[in-house]
Amino acid sequence: MVILVFTAGQLTQVEYYIVDDWYSQPNEQYIGAKFGEITVDGAKYTIHAFLRQEEPSKTGTSTFLQIFSVRQTPRQCGHIDISAHFKKWDEVFTGQTAQLRGSKGGGSATLKFGKVTEVMLMNEAGGNASGSVDYTYFNMSDNGKASEIVPPKDIPRQPYKGVKAKIPGTIETENFDEGNEGDSYAGATGSSGSDGLDYRGEDYFIDIVGCGEGACLGYTAANEWLEYTVDVLESGEYDIEAYVSNGSGSGTVELALDGKALASLPFTGTVDDWNTYESATGKASLTAGEHVLRVTIATANTNLDYVKFTLPGYTPPAEDPSAIAATLRLNAVGKTYQVFDMQGRTLGQVDVVKGSSIS
Repeated sequence: MVILVFTAGQLTQVEYYIVDDWYSQPNEQYIGAKFGEITVDGAKYTIHAFLRQEEPSKTGTSTFLQIFSVRQTPRQCGHIDISAHFKKWDEVFTGQTAQLRGSKGGGSATLKFGKVTEVMLMNEAGGNASGSVDYTYFNMSDNGKASEIVPPKDIPRQPYKGVKAKIPGTIETENFDEGNEGDSYAGATGSSGSDGLDYRGEDYFIDIVGCGEGACLGYTAANEWLEYTVDVLESGEYDIEAYVSNGSGSGTVELALDGKALASLPFTGTVDDWNTYESATGKASLTAGEHVLRVTIATANTNLDYVKFTLPGYTPPAEDPSAIAATLRLNAVGKTYQVFDMQGRTLGQVDVVKGSSIS
């Protein structure tokens, strides 16, 4: 659960966790010092606080606080009263200024409750475990008003903005096909901050970050994939370049075409540096026509800018000279132009400012 708080210029984000079961006992080295104990649902929980400093978060790289309720007797089944935890947390923490253990040393923070902005029900499997979880219900209310369940929007599958990517050419990875999660993309960890929302809108749960003068995929998870409807203009063996950055180390980007493996592009990575990009390269044979390209980020935390396809010896078709001439004539003066179709019917008008360039 994530809460936004406002504490005189200190922390602006706090994450709260209720831990009812674990693969190994949570260590204070990772969850912070014990602040006290509470009793909820007839069981004792220890309360801990840990300061994350300049690490990935819901709002990008930031400093934020994590607070944990850890059940002293782990269980695999039962009822969790989240409201009761909030009330107990409020009693323990509100108004306290505390010295905290942190991911990069220590620090101090004023502990204060704010507004809930996001609630997640999360499972993690440790030790290569597998299994299943059965949730009977999950109910949430805001000031006594029950939460409204809004079904996901049905987004028709099509190329980004209706335009197929051209090969040979460069595919900007943030311009994956439009469509629902699981249809045109899957495995993303969720939009980080405003970059993803500004670029793809609130219907897409994808992490997009700034890089150079453009946008890249960021905060990626292992095996996260995205698909692109492409138009291969000419058959042949292509040189492929993926422009990547991973401060965690080496990895690969995997490509598939129409469901069949196409190429594996390895990279070396850089230590704790996500601002330096490198080329991961490979080769593959493509046939002309429309295809669906899937890009799979096999290694977590890989930033991916673009995938470029180059065909040695390829000469792009020449532009239509009449279209070029028309653009030059319109550029010469500033006027209002009437637009007609081939049958002479009026379509509208275009106001052209002197010296401007239009299509």
